[in-house]
Amino acid sequence: SGNGSTGSGNGSTGSGNGGTGSGNGNGGSTGSGNGSGGSSSGSGSGSSGSGSSSSGSEGDGAGVRRSTTRRSSSSGSLPSYVAKGRWTAGSDGKWKFTDESGAPYINRWGAVENPYADTKSGMKNYGWFRFDEKGDMIIGWYTDPEDGNIYYMNPESNGLKGLMMTGWVMIDGKEYYFNSESDGTQGRMFRNEVTPDGHRVDENGVKIQ
Repeated sequence: SGNGSTGSGNGSTGSGNGGTGSGNGNGGSTGSGNGSGGSSSGSGSGSSGSGSSSSGSEGDGAGVRRSTTRRSSSSGSLPSYVAKGRWTAGSDGKWKFTDESGAPYINRWGAVENPYADTKSGMKNYGWFRFDEKGDMIIGWYTDPEDGNIYYMNPESNGLKGLMMTGWVMIDGKEYYFNSESDGTQGRMFRNEVTPDGHRVDENGVKIQ
């Protein structure tokens, strides 16, 4: 959905990955994500490195995660499904999230507040993220074992790292489309089908010119 070639990835509006646990749900919010809430970003185009995105990032540049620990702020309103808590980075540079009750997010999708987003430039301060069995935030390509769908989690340190991408995303010079609709599979990559704006993608999800 976290989430232009999306560096937000993720300007189309959309939402995130399914509720708690692994799996997808429904919901809506701008940014990217799967499930009952999330975020997505517009279907613009933007490429850089392993992939900028049109929907997830809603802006590049500022907002890079600068500290190893940061608690969510209380300023601004958030959708009811978005969790607040604390982001921490280990010595290996991998990020983890613990909610306000002290529960770590492990092997699940999560719609959480992102205090690193540069809201002044238009970034959403929340979105959908995926955490593995060790609680590490996933970046890059991700295949959900629950539904077999393929997702792309923003790998760039632009304030939206880990955000689930939606809309058109440029990855390694190729364009892919990730569902921006809040239909329970938001963020999934389109394969061998026609996108909402009328373009066809092949079996690998690559836009056919």
